[in-house]
Amino acid sequence: MVAPIDAKLVLDIEGEPITLRLDFAGLAMCEHLGVDLFSEDGVPRKVTKIALVVKSLATTDHPTMTTDEALSIVAKIKPLAIISKVIELVTDFGAQADASTEGKGVKAPSESQNAA
Repeated sequence: MVAPIDAKLVLDIEGEPITLRLDFAGLAMCEHLGVDLFSEDGVPRKVTKIALVVKSLATTDHPTMTTDEALSIVAKIKPLAIISKVIELVTDFGAQADASTEGKGVKAPSESQNAA
């Protein structure tokens, strides 16, 4: 079975790790907001849109993050730095899937295990 797209980026915001995860939930939320990160001009340049991308990609690990908190993250790191990190995340998404959080896919049992 094909491994899920699951690249992540951990930002250190005043000693607190904030995980941006490129997974289905985050991408779907971005698309719902009109941002297609895989298109030619998919990474937004407006600060508010960048904050929405941060909130979307953080939703798996930080489901209660507000848009104001996402905007604060963008302000602390600077919009251009966030853009370059998101571009790096989108560019490197084919790396090995991260299984460090709950709810990730489990390897299917082999046929010999099924026969037992």
